[in-house]
Amino acid sequence: MKKPNNISRIEFFPVREAFRHEALDFTEWLAENIEALAERIGLFPLIVEEKEKQVGSFRADLVCRDIHGNRVIIENQLERSDHKHLGQILVYLTNLDANTAVWITPEVRPEHETAIMALNKVGYEIYLVKLEAIRVDTSAPAPLFTLISKMRTVSKSNRSGKIEVEELTPFEQETEIETIQSEADLSEENTPLLRDHVNLPPVWCIYPRRDQETYQMFLDNQCIGLGFSNLGDLRKIEPDLESFRDKWNKKHWFSPAASTNTFTSMIYAFIHRAKVGDLVIYPPTWLERKIYVGEIIGDYEFHKNQANEYYDLRPVKWLAAFERDDFSIEALKGIRVNLAFFQVRKEIFLKELEDLLK
Repeated sequence: MKKPNNISRIEFFPVREAFRHEALDFTEWLAENIEALAERIGLFPLIVEEKEKQVGSFRADLVCRDIHGNRVIIENQLERSDHKHLGQILVYLTNLDANTAVWITPEVRPEHETAIMALNKVGYEIYLVKLEAIRVDTSAPAPLFTLISKMRTVSKSNRSGKIEVEELTPFEQETEIETIQSEADLSEENTPLLRDHVNLPPVWCIYPRRDQETYQMFLDNQCIGLGFSNLGDLRKIEPDLESFRDKWNKKHWFSPAASTNTFTSMIYAFIHRAKVGDLVIYPPTWLERKIYVGEIIGDYEFHKNQANEYYDLRPVKWLAAFERDDFSIEALKGIRVNLAFFQVRKEIFLKELEDLLK
């Protein structure tokens, strides 16, 4: 059998040859190419908020936001993992009120991997990522990221009472979200009309930050919000998607096109596509197996002095709370979408919701 002669081999070489200086070379490169990491570890898209963030006498390499508005701390190390960087990660997580951290290192000590696994079991979400430098033939060097933090095994009961065992990453275990929609999926033209036998107004789903403060604010203050736009009063932006993209790119100039499209499509939908009278569901899966259902009762509001950075809000009236087990497994697939805000279009979910609301 003839061997293909147009396929090259990857060459591995020391990380320090590709990136001489951690802060000046690697962190700078990563800030401008954050999607290269985010896609490899399942956190795409990420927004870089700040580089070398001051935390007391320390500096966090990168502070990011995930698609739900959760803070993500990225700690880079160009040598073998050590206690110092592990300690710094814990300092950053607690002082910056972050939900997630990513520790990047070319060599992980077994005892540090064990420590990360133990921390993830008690509620932290720390991704341990191996960094390697590669090139193909005479190409420029490139980083290769490999996720090595291990999945956790969890057990749960299904509707029949049978125990199921799943291998889930920390993010999947807490949110039970699988699929990310494209910009096309979010656009109004691609939203199919409901069939005649589903008699509901448009239904939206919101997955905000996974913290107690957000949970209490939504339910106690009768509202929903986006915790990541930081673009000022969104009513001052022309009500078209292109204007929102332009505004986003001025604030996040290094944001890749795919991230820009995803975030701005959600923001635009939250402000302009979701109407008064539409329904909204809020499933705080990290805390409890309930699905809260409410009605949007007011237009967009901007609260610039909101302490928890939820500047962009919509008032709602919560109508009901159902158990997730009230829905079939097939119906729940309709809200398993890795977006902070989206329209629910799976008809079986909408039909089961309508029946529960009667």
